Amino acid sequence: MMKFIIFAFIFLSICPLIAKASIQEPVFEMSSDESPLDLSGQWLFTNIDKEIFKDSELTTYKGWSMIYAPGGWPELNDKEHYKVGWYRAKIKFPESMIGQEVVLLLDSYISKVEVFMDGQRIFSRGEGQSSKPFYAIQPIPTKFKVTKNIHTLSIRINTILMRGVYQNPFQLRVSKPYDFKLFFTYMYTDHLKTFAGFLLLIFGVFFALLYYKTKIKIYLMASLLGLGTFPYFGFTHEVFFKAFNYNNILLLHYLGILSMALFSNYFCQYLYKPNKKSLLAFTAIQGGLALLFVSQVFYFNFELFLIIRKLCFISSFLIAGHSFYVFFKIHKNNHNQEVNTRYIFFAYFIYLSFALHDILLALGAFSSIGLLFFGNFILASAIIWYSIQHFTHIFFTNKKLVNNLQELTYKLESKVEKRTQELKKSQSQLVEMAHKAGMAEVATSVLHNLGNATNTLSTYTSKIMDIIKASPVSELNKLNSLVFDKYRSDFEKSVQSQPKLKTLPEAYNLLAQELQTDYKNLSQCCEQLDENVKKVSSIISYQKKYTGHNFKEEINIHNLIKDILDSHMVLIEKYQISTTVNIPDYLIVTTEKNKLFHALYNVIDNAIGALMNKTTAGNRLEITASEDSESVRICVKDNGVGIAKQDLKTIFYQGFTTKNQGTGLGLHVTYNSIKEIGGEIKVNSDGPHLGAEFQIILPK
Repeated sequence: MMKFIIFAFIFLSICPLIAKASIQEPVFEMSSDESPLDLSGQWLFTNIDKEIFKDSELTTYKGWSMIYAPGGWPELNDKEHYKVGWYRAKIKFPESMIGQEVVLLLDSYISKVEVFMDGQRIFSRGEGQSSKPFYAIQPIPTKFKVTKNIHTLSIRINTILMRGVYQNPFQLRVSKPYDFKLFFTYMYTDHLKTFAGFLLLIFGVFFALLYYKTKIKIYLMASLLGLGTFPYFGFTHEVFFKAFNYNNILLLHYLGILSMALFSNYFCQYLYKPNKKSLLAFTAIQGGLALLFVSQVFYFNFELFLIIRKLCFISSFLIAGHSFYVFFKIHKNNHNQEVNTRYIFFAYFIYLSFALHDILLALGAFSSIGLLFFGNFILASAIIWYSIQHFTHIFFTNKKLVNNLQELTYKLESKVEKRTQELKKSQSQLVEMAHKAGMAEVATSVLHNLGNATNTLSTYTSKIMDIIKASPVSELNKLNSLVFDKYRSDFEKSVQSQPKLKTLPEAYNLLAQELQTDYKNLSQCCEQLDENVKKVSSIISYQKKYTGHNFKEEINIHNLIKDILDSHMVLIEKYQISTTVNIPDYLIVTTEKNKLFHALYNVIDNAIGALMNKTTAGNRLEITASEDSESVRICVKDNGVGIAKQDLKTIFYQGFTTKNQGTGLGLHVTYNSIKEIGGEIKVNSDGPHLGAEFQIILPK
């Protein structure tokens, strides 16, 4: 029994010594002052928080283990998650460096940090840093003087990220008055990020004002991206950590990551085909996570935060992946964009690569330097640059239109006096344009009233002719002869008593002749009037065929096209235009005749005009039509002067024209007419001198 007691006493006495011998502090040796010492590697680590761990010598290493730094924290001492971790190692210096000042670079990414050298605190960062640099995301520069060959370095980090020494650089450098590598490190990790954040903020406000003025959605997307991403870039600036609790800033800066993924997805879907279901789902996910981050500011829960943080990375990465897929479809389908978007496609690729890198870095898969901010900046810059290009494109297009309008105005002002006499012709042209713009029903009503009036006029003309034919004027001579012959003896007696009566028969004869002459002239005038009334009636009837009414009726497309081509036959023969019409005789469409007639008339007239302005030989006009179960498609194709690519999107705008004497109303009216009858009109051209094709799609 005594032997057992002695053995147990000896065992318990040497056990701490065995434990201490089994775990030794790692040693990092700095060979010279010419190159920095990389501190990445195995470090003593514990999640037990005791102040004695700062001392240069420890009597026990119970609860300590070896971990790799930079890197994540493992599960220790039956704790899966914890906030405080201690690092310890020894630094060995050569004799030549004793007395020199060195700088420890330590990146702990927004956390409380204390650094001890041989038990003495040489740096502290935590609450109440309003008068000291916080070094939020860049490496903390901690200076100390080398006083002996071996120093014990202890680091205490209080963080909610489960990752103390977060990323590279983690090294010792000799302190120099000018150190370009150190300057570059701070430029990348702090100054460049701050610059990017406030640049995005400025552009966000700028595009918000543009959207307010123009209501163009692309500017709204750019504004949301700039303003929404600012927290990720800007909140890590020194000024916020001097004014607010550092943990709250850490929580809120994740809003920028959520916004970047969401609003960049808005942007790319707007350029392609917005999918309301996916947009709603992504908004709900990112918005819900954002609310959870904000709630953590007021009611912080450590375990919940770690879950939200992982979900933030995963959802943002998946949404960014979806955005990349959408851009892939944009370029695969050769979507025509006003501004080239290829560089955004590559920016998304870089962003996804860097995002994957930083997700693995945050999860402790390896040690490296953070790249997500740089990927974010590249993508945000690409989207902002696209928006700027879009703005400049519209600006210079409008400027060109304004210049053209001003030039046209100057020409009009110089010709006002010369063209005063042409006012009536201009008035008739305006009446015709108003007719094409949808006023055919007015003309129809007028023609109808005129037709009623001519019918009435024709009726009264017939009555007048009947009255004239029934007039007894032709019988005056007979009556005169009968009267004077029958009563001649009495008349001669009267003449003897009144000699003046002798001229009475002659006067009666003259009066009869005058009345007969007037009767004849009146008959001829009535006949001419009747003939002209009938001509006016036939003209009105012909015009009614083309004015039509504002109600739907069945229209034979083949006959309608034939009438339009017949009206252009003089120009077709003059310019030797070869016309090909491939339209089935039975093709019928039910719509408003007047609007369809004028729309097709304008398109064919425009095609003939393009052939008239062509300088090469071989004018061809091809008109085809086909149908399916729901619609009829009419194609008018020519090999004329063609249309420039940049004009395809504005060709139907009011006032847009490429003709010297054009008004810019014809195709605009055509577009409106087709829309009013429920149809659709499209235009395509391979460019100048390569012809053009107009397609009119009508519901059956």
